[in-house]
Amino acid sequence: MATTTSQLSITAREHTNEKFYLMAQGHIGAWEACELQVELNKALDSKSALLVLDMSLVNFLSSAGIRVLLGTYKKAPSAGMKFCVACPSEAVKHVLWMSALDEMLLEK
Repeated sequence: MATTTSQLSITAREHTNEKFYLMAQGHIGAWEACELQVELNKALDSKSALLVLDMSLVNFLSSAGIRVLLGTYKKAPSAGMKFCVACPSEAVKHVLWMSALDEMLLEK
């Protein structure tokens, strides 16, 4: 699974029964958040135990992107999964901290 828009690239790095690992790279604005939602929904259908989104190469995260992350976090348990964000870039870390979602979404 891989999708690319002009500002965002999402690639599956690992897919096992235990973990589905996605890597996002680029800009997540309103348009790209829709693409991210599609890819995360596909990953939720994988039935892995853990869905991880690596955001180390994301340079911008909009409120629409935050909505997608939060929605995925809330949907994951009904799919029998846990969801977390791994390796956030400084930009992502700052936005998650400012929105008080860092404790909830970041990999522990």
